[in-house]
Amino acid sequence: MTRTMSMTRRVLALLALCVFVLSTAMPMVLAKEAETTESVPTNHNALVDDEVRVFFCSSCGFRQNFGEVKQYLEDKYPHLVDRIYGENYEVGPLKNLAARALGVLQLVGMVLLVAGEQIFRMLGWDSTLLQKALDNRIGCFAVIILIGSISQGLVSTGAFEVYYNNDLIFSKLQAERWPTLNELSELLEAKGIRAAY
Repeated sequence: MTRTMSMTRRVLALLALCVFVLSTAMPMVLAKEAETTESVPTNHNALVDDEVRVFFCSSCGFRQNFGEVKQYLEDKYPHLVDRIYGENYEVGPLKNLAARALGVLQLVGMVLLVAGEQIFRMLGWDSTLLQKALDNRIGCFAVIILIGSISQGLVSTGAFEVYYNNDLIFSKLQAERWPTLNELSELLEAKGIRAAY
């Protein structure tokens, strides 16, 4: 009877630990997701319906490239001011889920590396395997970093897709190269947009 109670307490403690880890990790993931996407403001006073949307890989650091393209296009086409929107190019739901799971696994690995002995002792678990891992902390740390790299690789698309009025005018994924600013101007002008100069 006491053995069953002890096992129940251990399972409850493990569940509490999992809930703690998930409740700590999920707000960070959601905050990062909200940070990477920009909301599209509505401009009811616009005289034209022209708009440019750029879907880019925010985890690749392409936000700055989007800013440069936006500044150039707003300077050259003044009617596009506040009508150029940048959004994160989303990966598929399975890759996104796998990346999040690996992120949680990485966090659990860090917690175990730092406080694993105390956690295992508190839960009454055999810490032989953990002790072997802790004897090689550098190797464990390398595995944790590798997990983070794999997670990052799953959500890194390398995308920089430019749409003008919902028509794709340039795709970095298809072209396998960056567009030049002059090339973007030529593509937009081929679609009928006129420059201010």
